[in-house]
Formats: sequence, C-alpha cells, structure tokens
Amino acid sequence: TANQRWFADSTYVLRGFVKVVAPARLTIDAGTRIVGDSAVAGSALFILQGASIDAQGTAAQPIVFTSQRAVGSRQPGDWGGLVIVGRGRTNRSGRVVLEGTTAQPSDSVVYSGGTDDADNSGVLRYVRVEFAGYPVLPNAELNTFTFAAVGSGTRLEYLQAMAGLD
Repeated sequence: TANQRWFADSTYVLRGFVKVVAPARLTIDAGTRIVGDSAVAGSALFILQGASIDAQGTAAQPIVFTSQRAVGSRQPGDWGGLVIVGRGRTNRSGRVVLEGTTAQPSDSVVYSGGTDDADNSGVLRYVRVEFAGYPVLPNAELNTFTFAAVGSGTRLEYLQAMAGLD
C-alpha cells in the first residue's frame, strides 16, 4: 500500500500472492533478482489497478524474476508470474475475475470496470520472467506475464518469457 524500492544488492522472495495496491509504486533497480517461493503454491507479484511498477533493467543488468529452486532444478510452473492489472476498457461485461485468482475468494482479482484506455501502470524494460506459470486450479493458471486491461500509457520494452508452464 506504500511506495517501495527493491535494490540490486538484495534478492526478494515472493511468498503467495504479493499485491501492490493503489496508489503505491514499486520501483525495482536494474540487476535485481526476484524469486517465487516454490513451496507456496502460485507465488506471484500483482500490480493492481491504480498501482504501478517502475522496473527498468538494462541489457547488461536485466531484472530477473525466477524460481527459488537451485540452478539445474528449476522447472516451468515453479511459481506464478508477474501480473499487471490496469484501468483500460475490456471487451467483456459484468464482473470479470482474472484467471488463476479464484482458488480462494480473498485472492480474486477483478479487472473489469476500467474506462481509461490510456491508463499508465508503469514501465517494464529489460525484464525476464522464467520458470513461472502455475496451475492454481484445473484450467485456471497464472501465466509468466499477465496483462489485464493495461492501458496505452504502460511501457513494455525488451521483455523475455522463458521456460513458462502455460
């Protein structure tokens, strides 16, 4: 709920659904490593409507989201992934819940009701997400990257999805 900065000299562990809530901004420095806890089903980072992310890596120092497992033991689906939910309009009516967030009612993420097609959820530049894509329920998965109702003000450049499950 408050602005936070993650630094490259630390490794950050996502345990469960970690949600950045409006109006907070999460800033992640170039070269930072974030790992999804494979012992907690579907660990993932959510940037919710009205919140934002500023994750600007470089070609030499990308920001890497990966599995907590040791190199050589990592597998697709070890953790959930990176989810950004904006305030853009969608082509679906009514209350629309994001796939993969319905196992527990308290986890449900709604992405309908937006009216701002130019909404800005932040920037991802030189970001790699690997070994993600967790099946929370049958036919209800989190994906490596999920962009729901993200507006045109959001900047996405040089993204890599590697070894994802879904």
